Amino acid sequence: MYDAEFVPVGDDQVAHLELARESGAPVQQRVRRRRFIEGRKPLLTTFPRLPGLDGDKKMSKSVGNTIHLSDDADDRDARR
Repeated sequence: MYDAEFVPVGDDQVAHLELARESGAPVQQRVRRRRFIEGRKPLLTTFPRLPGLDGDKKMSKSVGNTIHLSDDADDRDARR
């Protein structure tokens, strides 16, 4: 949809970017048209991972230190 050179991702998502590039290559050859733009580079910021609510190195559902979109202030404060 967009012809951007960089894709903003967290450092734990860089592998997904590579998988998307690899899985799109065979489709690109079959279609023989420029439908999928390959070669996108990850754009990491100064905060490549969000810290968890407990001060852990990364926010993770499996650890339970996340903020959910459906949370209100009481839910968020209860998890701290």
